[in-house]
Amino acid sequence: MDFPSDEVRFAAMLAESGMRVPPEQLPSLLEGYRHMLRLIAVLGAPATLEAEPALTFTPDQR
Repeated sequence: MDFPSDEVRFAAMLAESGMRVPPEQLPSLLEGYRHMLRLIAVLGAPATLEAEPALTFTPDQR
C-alpha cells in the first residue's frame, strides 16, 4: 500500500481547512509541517532509561 507524500497530505489538510496560502509561503510551511511530524514521532516513542532524571524532587514531609 502506498501512502501519500507529505506534500499531498499537507495540501489536503489545507484544502479541507479552507485556508488560502500564498504559493511563495508553501515551502516554509511544508518544512514546518515535516518538522512537526518528526517531533510527534519523537514524543510518541517510549523513553529510554537514560532519558530518566538521575534525581527526583521530593518535598520534605512535616
